[in-house]
Amino acid sequence: MRIKGLTFGTLFLFLVVNSFSQAQQPQKPTTTGTQPQKPTTTSTQTQKPATTTSTQTQKPATTTSTPQRVTPAAAGTQTQRTVPAAAAAAEAEARRATDDATVDGADLHELHLMPPERGGGRPFMEVLNERRSTREFSHRELEPHIMSNLLWAANGVNRREDIADGEAGNTTTLGKRTAPSARDAKEIDIYILTEKGVYLYLPDNHTAKNIKNGDFRREVLGKSTFAYEAPLVLVYVANAKKMEKFDMATRDIYAAVDCGFISQNVYLYCASEQLATVVLGNFSKEAATKVLGLKNDKALFAQPVGHRD
Repeated sequence: MRIKGLTFGTLFLFLVVNSFSQAQQPQKPTTTGTQPQKPTTTSTQTQKPATTTSTQTQKPATTTSTPQRVTPAAAGTQTQRTVPAAAAAAEAEARRATDDATVDGADLHELHLMPPERGGGRPFMEVLNERRSTREFSHRELEPHIMSNLLWAANGVNRREDIADGEAGNTTTLGKRTAPSARDAKEIDIYILTEKGVYLYLPDNHTAKNIKNGDFRREVLGKSTFAYEAPLVLVYVANAKKMEKFDMATRDIYAAVDCGFISQNVYLYCASEQLATVVLGNFSKEAATKVLGLKNDKALFAQPVGHRD
């Protein structure tokens, strides 16, 4: 019995120790289970870098796919796309300076010029006989073909000549005008003011470039109130850049004379078509400078044109 008691006690002690040992071992897995949660936390940390990585990836993607051009191959792609982007910017800038451009979100009004009619008209001596200054105008708009012919007669291109450069051996084709200019400078720009906008006449391709929308005729005419009804006002501007080869002392003289040639062409065309016109020195040059956006250029004269009242 003693041996049995000892054996039983030993067995009991073994069972107790074993049970205690088993009780301790589950806690370790529990701790281990907690540790797996740490790996879960680690996985969470893993997700965070992944999230951060994806966020970092998305951010560059948002900034115009910059990361796509980090590699050399992508850098080459970036170089290829820089040229079209610059070209697109240039085209956009060109459009802002043409009829389909916008100012303050408003579409610029287009002024389409028809091809000029170079034949017909009244006999020259009759035209000279009818030339006169008229200070009474009808508010009726000018017909499109009259507007086109008037601008061409003023200072349009009536022929083209090939000019040879003896030193370089090159040949340049130049458009010659209906009005002469000193040293062929072509320094007089013609601005067109109508009820709908302000335009710059471009003789080389016989087009009108829109400068801005709006009716500024009365503002530019100033005190010449008798011409307020005229549907068209021409403003002659001396382009300073085109006169750089002239001495400062002679610029105003040449510009005034060349402007007179253009104004007389307008007079003669108006006489041929029985239109009213008068050249004005008494107009608001300050308003013209502001409206036309002139910097170094100088507004010389204005000339309203319209149907006779």
